[in-house]
Amino acid sequence: MKMKLQLNFYWIICMMLLQVSVAWGQPANDNCANATNLCPNTPVNATNQDATVDACPGCADGASTAGNFCFGLENTIWFTFTTDADGGDVDVNLTGINCVGGAGFDDELQGVIIEAGTPCDESTYSLVSNCPTSAGTLTLSAMGLNPSTTYYIQIDGDLNGAGITDPATCNFAIEITGSGVEEPSQATLNASATSVCENDIVQYNVETPDCDDETYNWFVDGVLVATGTDSIYNHVALADANVSVEVICNDNTLCSSTYTSNSVSLSVEQVEVEAGSDVTIFQGQSTVLSGSGSGTFSWSPPTGLSDDNIANPVASPDQTTTYFLTVTTANGCEETDEVTVVVIEPIAIPNTITPNGDGINDTWVILRIELFPLAKVMIYDRWGQRLLNDVGYQNDWDGVFLGIPLPPSTYYYVIELNSGVNGEHDIQTGFIELIY
Repeated sequence: MKMKLQLNFYWIICMMLLQVSVAWGQPANDNCANATNLCPNTPVNATNQDATVDACPGCADGASTAGNFCFGLENTIWFTFTTDADGGDVDVNLTGINCVGGAGFDDELQGVIIEAGTPCDESTYSLVSNCPTSAGTLTLSAMGLNPSTTYYIQIDGDLNGAGITDPATCNFAIEITGSGVEEPSQATLNASATSVCENDIVQYNVETPDCDDETYNWFVDGVLVATGTDSIYNHVALADANVSVEVICNDNTLCSSTYTSNSVSLSVEQVEVEAGSDVTIFQGQSTVLSGSGSGTFSWSPPTGLSDDNIANPVASPDQTTTYFLTVTTANGCEETDEVTVVVIEPIAIPNTITPNGDGINDTWVILRIELFPLAKVMIYDRWGQRLLNDVGYQNDWDGVFLGIPLPPSTYYYVIELNSGVNGEHDIQTGFIELIY
């Protein structure tokens, strides 16, 4: 008796698990109220495995299992779609139909497109498509559908033929196409200019008159450069380019529409200009500027220039000056480069020192010698004996040689500035009077 009760208990549990597994296995779109929405050109994977039939007058699947139109009902699933603002023709394509095999199983699907006066009420259904039955692939076609109208698609497994005992149970992909659901591209791209100078800002504006809620993907030469909700894009013109925009219309919350605009070609004139390398001169010297480019030349400021409208003027500034060279093409495009002329004041060399300890003129102080850290300072007596040979002179020579004060006399100096600047100021010579 105990064994029998245990067996009954296990049988009940197994039946409950079986019922749960069947419930879990039913497709979500097993009934019309949960029909899967289809968007244009967007394949959806589907199955009618474990689907059921809801058939009675006023029910969703049909008035009876005989069906309302051209086939009996076995394992029906549902899809739905809404036509665009213009309406038109649609095709519903089932591809990759892969059915359960084995003895007695059918391998064909069948389907229809339905217009429902009342959603999911079979008494208001009307057939608007063909009624095909096929294996492998299947196409439902409907002509001249009304604009902005919701239609339903009913897919069922066929049960027909000698030796067939079970309806077709299949996996497949379903996709809807056609003018009735595919709105024509409504994105028109305009540009503030199509021929510009390098670094100009070009403004692009896209018009989509039949869409209110939009997002935009902007492309330059096919590369995504910006995204957002602004219908205006400002582009910095660096080189020739092709600009386009992809507009995603979100007015239909179930199916967004994507429009690709026309492509606008942009021609960019690039201006070549080179002001040359920076240069250093001593005050009072001149240098020739090394400007180049294609077009007319203009230097600014004109101060210290022999001619501010040629490529290579002579520059003789009194102080360090940055010159800007602007080249202008025949089309009015401009580009600017700069060069700095560094002006060094020459050193000032006194010719007398009086190292008598009164704190005035006790050492030989060369003004601005600190600007030339590589300068070499040498002092000689009248017989050519070198008394000082110093690099990085610190203005500290006081007329002493080997710890002994030199006698009053005339001495001679040679200063090599080693500034890297060619010219008369780089090596200077003269005399010093040593007076006590």
